[in-house]
Amino acid sequence: MILRLLKNSIVKIYKIASIVRFNTMKTDQELIFQQLYF
Repeated sequence: MILRLLKNSIVKIYKIASIVRFNTMKTDQELIFQQLYF
């Protein structure tokens, strides 16, 4: 039971972290493009 809860929370944290990482990657690329074009 505790193990299942722990597993679920780890999965949630991993999903949130991957979403955050994806968003920061996108914003980094946008910043790079802005620096190239402006």
